[in-house]
Amino acid sequence: AQLLRIFGLYWHRIRIGITMATILFYCAIVGFQPSVVRALLMIELYLIAMLLERKPDPLNIVMSAAAISLLLRPQDLFDVGFQLSYAGVLGMVLISPRILWLFGLKENPMRTSLTWDKKLFDSRWIKEIASAIALSLGASIASYPVIAAHFYRISFIGLLANVPLIPLSAIITAYGFLLLPLAALSQWAGQLYGSATAYMTDLLLFLTHFSSHLPSAARAAASPTLAFLLCLFLGTIFCFRSQTRLQFAGRITIVFAGFFVLWSLHVPFSNSVLEPNSGKLQVLFFDVGQGDCIFLHTPNAKNYFIDFGRLERNGNANIERTAIPFLRAENITTVDAGFITHMHVDHYGGAPSLLEHCNIGELFSSGERVPTRTARALDSLAAAQHVAHRILACGDTLHLDSDVTLYVLYPKRNAKIMDDRSPKDIHAGMLVVKVIYRNTSFLFLGDVERSQEEKLLSTYGSFLHSNVVKVAHHGSATSSSLNFIAATHPNFAVISVGEHNLFGHPSLAIVKRWMTSGATVLRTDKDGAVLFTSDGNRVERKMW
Repeated sequence: AQLLRIFGLYWHRIRIGITMATILFYCAIVGFQPSVVRALLMIELYLIAMLLERKPDPLNIVMSAAAISLLLRPQDLFDVGFQLSYAGVLGMVLISPRILWLFGLKENPMRTSLTWDKKLFDSRWIKEIASAIALSLGASIASYPVIAAHFYRISFIGLLANVPLIPLSAIITAYGFLLLPLAALSQWAGQLYGSATAYMTDLLLFLTHFSSHLPSAARAAASPTLAFLLCLFLGTIFCFRSQTRLQFAGRITIVFAGFFVLWSLHVPFSNSVLEPNSGKLQVLFFDVGQGDCIFLHTPNAKNYFIDFGRLERNGNANIERTAIPFLRAENITTVDAGFITHMHVDHYGGAPSLLEHCNIGELFSSGERVPTRTARALDSLAAAQHVAHRILACGDTLHLDSDVTLYVLYPKRNAKIMDDRSPKDIHAGMLVVKVIYRNTSFLFLGDVERSQEEKLLSTYGSFLHSNVVKVAHHGSATSSSLNFIAATHPNFAVISVGEHNLFGHPSLAIVKRWMTSGATVLRTDKDGAVLFTSDGNRVERKMW
């Protein structure tokens, strides 16, 4: 509207009408995503109020826009963009002014605007920065439940990063409005503004990437329960309805004390797949496609990985969309140790990604070495983070937790395994381990072939019997001999395999062979991620 006035169009109603039509056209170009629809409706409602010569009320505009949007597209209520957009705006409308009042920067706490009531500062820049911080903090508080529920993260750096990013985004949007008419009038002006918009967009992306990679920029957060969200909502209203700052301090003390009491009574604040403080060993076989990735959560909340999933052709680790989001949802940031069964990329490919996202205490392997870029990246990250690497062999024993012991069954310590100089059969150095928790056990076979199975049979015999067996080599016909299956005789046989994989895994004959032995066969390509719990006497599959 101000631009039209510069060009000589002084009629107020015409300027507003043209502005409304231009905004609608702009939104049609960028697409009517929920956040775009929210912005469109709010701006149009604001301009309608100006046409009617009514003073716009921010809260009325937000709630009216939400109502209209849901009437037109009710399914948007479950869209993350819709939830984040309206939560952030409501936080800026309802909470940000109260934050300014709380710190003595506003006199009237009930006004839902950031206009200054008294001249506390003469500097315009201080006022702008304070307003930007209040807006960012208000939006962050209101958006927390949505972000935690969907992304399992809490951002701390966003409070400060938004101070330059919000006005920069507004400038980019303004340039976007100008780009089309200027390009129509002058190709030179269109190229100039287009280049300026591109540079500012690059700057926006750089600042976003830089701030997100700062130390302690964010931390994992579990998905909150409905009870916790209700308490948070009521507590926030209770505190921000205070009439004096002293009353606010008293109310926030009461709210924190209430949350402490609920926490002391073990009232769950987060939705958890794992059973905390249950005294159980919990073993989760992730669905990472054609690869292995197993997570162990011990009775005393220690965490271990056996293999880390595959590396996709595009260079992304499958673990980044499976195991890592799961760890965030469970608020797990530390992994006590990781075990690499062998150096095939479908088993160790996700290890560098896990090192980047979690604190890993130790790495264990059979000592295999491969001259690949992923292996070198793993070594570099482990060295940079001072993660110890220990070589295991037959006869080694590790106490993972009280009553939880890991036995290394293979390979022998003097086995000739693959290194940079002698590319032998990589499966000859396969790390085979058995985890025992009291009277229950889990056998992890990696990709052993029948020749290794025969050696295991001759060495361990009945010790191979386990409640759960991770079927060797993704159910390939090169493993799972009749004698070996009879020796293990599990209740459950888990095949970690990718759907429609190029290798034809698992072999239907092998699946039938395990089923005939009496085992319940579970496949990650059919059943998804598979979770078992053991109380030390019985192993059960937990549906989730």
